[in-house]
Amino acid sequence: MMDAVTLATLQFIILHTLDGRSVYVNVEQVVSMVEQKGKESFIGGVNCVVNLTDQRFITVMENCESVRLRLDNLKK
Repeated sequence: MMDAVTLATLQFIILHTLDGRSVYVNVEQVVSMVEQKGKESFIGGVNCVVNLTDQRFITVMENCESVRLRLDNLKK
């Protein structure tokens, strides 16, 4: 279990999956993003794939530029 100090230092952004669910993403776990380049790149509605440190990924409706701006705003 995390102590209160560790928990207080975590920062999250909210992204949205194709079915409209909100996903809280720990900004420290984002390692890369892949954006939609053409109609055949991803399933319809996916605009960005966010890759995480645990080798998992999240497909989201937001475009990668929007995600990048949210990440940058938290780092300031």
